[in-house]
Amino acid sequence: MWTVAAAAGGRYTAAMSLRHAALALTVLLLAVGCATLRPEIVVPEVSLVNITPIGATLFEQRARVDLRLRNPNDFAIDLTGLDFQLDVNGARLASGVTGDAVTIPRLGEGLVSVEVTTTLLAWMRQVEILGTAQEIAYDLTGHLHVAHLGRLPFSHSGRFAPGKAPVASPPQGT
Repeated sequence: MWTVAAAAGGRYTAAMSLRHAALALTVLLLAVGCATLRPEIVVPEVSLVNITPIGATLFEQRARVDLRLRNPNDFAIDLTGLDFQLDVNGARLASGVTGDAVTIPRLGEGLVSVEVTTTLLAWMRQVEILGTAQEIAYDLTGHLHVAHLGRLPFSHSGRFAPGKAPVASPPQGT
């Protein structure tokens, strides 16, 4: 039998070497297999529901932005937070972030409210546009922070006429 002296004075045989190689290969295959078991995720749709002013100072405006999250996946999604930017008529109106944990049920939806701060100048610019615009366009972009998956980017655009319900733009690429 072929042997090699081990550093500790024991014997290391070719059969032991083969067992170690088989064990290492098994661990590698299990690791690769587990990585491929992660389900394919469709990014949930995020849409603007409402903007409610909640306070103002001389230099800033506070508002609550309500977002609807729709999960088209056949499994629940655990969010650990989200961040977003809201542009209205091509200009940044507000940005927001929350670390609140939310679970969006499988094939379901949920609402998330986020308090945002914007400058009074940006708010006044939008109020001025609202007074003259026939239609208002908005772009909502950001990231969903998903437990165990990281950040998923989202983007949603829409338009509305003052006094009427918003209309979502068709998804890009269709």
